Amino acid sequence: MVKSNRKLFRMRDFSYKRSVFLVYSVFLSFSAQSQNLILFEGNVHSGDIIAARVEEKLYIRDTLSEKPVSLSNGLYTVVRDSISLFDFIVFNKNVTIEYREEKIVYRDSINSQFYRFIKNHLENKFVLPDLWQLSYAEAVHVLRVVFPQLFEFNGATHKKVAEQYWDLNEEQFEFLKNSPFVRSYLNNFYDRMISQHYDSIFSCIESQMTFVDDEDLRTFYFSVLTNKYETSKILGHENVFASIVKGFPVTDFKWVEDSVYSKLQDKAEKIRTNPVGAMAINFPLKDVKNNRLTSLKDIFGIYKLLVFFDTDCGHCKTAMPYYMEVVEEFKDNGITPIFVTVETTNEFLLKFIASMGYDASFFYYHHTINADDFRIKYDLPSTPQIYILDSNDQILAKNIPAKEIKDYFSFLINK
Repeated sequence: MVKSNRKLFRMRDFSYKRSVFLVYSVFLSFSAQSQNLILFEGNVHSGDIIAARVEEKLYIRDTLSEKPVSLSNGLYTVVRDSISLFDFIVFNKNVTIEYREEKIVYRDSINSQFYRFIKNHLENKFVLPDLWQLSYAEAVHVLRVVFPQLFEFNGATHKKVAEQYWDLNEEQFEFLKNSPFVRSYLNNFYDRMISQHYDSIFSCIESQMTFVDDEDLRTFYFSVLTNKYETSKILGHENVFASIVKGFPVTDFKWVEDSVYSKLQDKAEKIRTNPVGAMAINFPLKDVKNNRLTSLKDIFGIYKLLVFFDTDCGHCKTAMPYYMEVVEEFKDNGITPIFVTVETTNEFLLKFIASMGYDASFFYYHHTINADDFRIKYDLPSTPQIYILDSNDQILAKNIPAKEIKDYFSFLINK
């Protein structure tokens, strides 16, 4: 990865919706590096606005006059009366563009090849030939940034793949960070190029961020990655979220207010209490059938389905039949159900079991709230909360939707 100390432009932005957007603000200066002259001919006239596309926003860079415009590498659009007329890219070459009768002609090879590629292989779905790069030789460096999935990364290890993937030259790196493609570039890497095991993901994040010392770019990366793994439905990805929040300094989280950062910290701390892959914390409980005191570790099961629920919870009542179906189907495969009520009395639990006709031996409670209680040791922001454990109480999975638990156990037992 290329190290860069250059700062992303701090500019007032305006929202963009494909064709129509609202211009706020003032004209701003742009980077003095990698400047290229842009000449417009035809139906482009003084007063039209040039704006840079960064993520889903546009940033005003200049207004057109009769003179060529000087721009740094990036993706731009020409705007008139809040309407985007056309896009163009700048990448280490002067650009001449002809715009007549709403038709665009790119006279430079990079733009003509880049947009020909877009038209052929995205709009018209042409199949890429084996030697496709020969047809777009001038635009290959830009396509490498915009569509990294088209290129081969043949590293023998994840580390080598990561080095190849992020081995951008200075111009490519500058184009990437000032373009709408940063998020897709990150997502392609973290979704497709590395193992989806949470430890591997966080290791790559740690390695990558040692090369990113551009303050604004670091801020953007952390906003994307934190949200990505906080909201991911992939098993164990919440561990990545917790490691990001707890493993990097507060200066990398300037994209959120202090109050939100505190909530992220609290959430991460709770996730780290009982993360996937760790040993579930033991706690005392009593079985409803015999009213005998036992504990999580003393209940035997090749697999344990641990469910924290509330008898008055609508979601729990809806989910319970799915849990029972799993217990019935996999009872000969060593699955042990442990349904633990979060209530502090038995008043409703016994009525619930009787009314539903459930086996009382599946149900447990613990009404003494102290330092050993599960309410202290487990994060239970809502019910139901599900943990799947092995015979040693290692957490194999957690918070799987009720409808998907059967599929998970089928995979677990037959793998």
